[in-house]
Amino acid sequence: MIGGEGQSFDVQLALDIMSQYMGTPYYFGGRSPKAPGFDCSGILEYAFGQMGIDFSGSAASQYNKTVSISEEDIMPGDFIFFQTYKKGPSHVGMYIGNDLMEREARWSW
Repeated sequence: MIGGEGQSFDVQLALDIMSQYMGTPYYFGGRSPKAPGFDCSGILEYAFGQMGIDFSGSAASQYNKTVSISEEDIMPGDFIFFQTYKKGPSHVGMYIGNDLMEREARWSW
């Protein structure tokens, strides 16, 4: 197990699962690799589901399943939430280290 206090999942396994879908098209509301693709919360929901962990829902509902930490305490495997097109969390990614999150490092969207 890798990650910060309170994490109970294998970060590398999550990244390995998500890496299988590199290049999958971005699709708003997408939850499955079958088609048409994933959105930010969908790829996390899918990967964690493959590990037997319920991390279902939108970025906002995933935010409600987490515990906030300070930016200086961030570790690989922690989730990063953003406010984009509406008030509150509307985008999510998983921090992988070296100031990158999985979306920036691994995805074409």
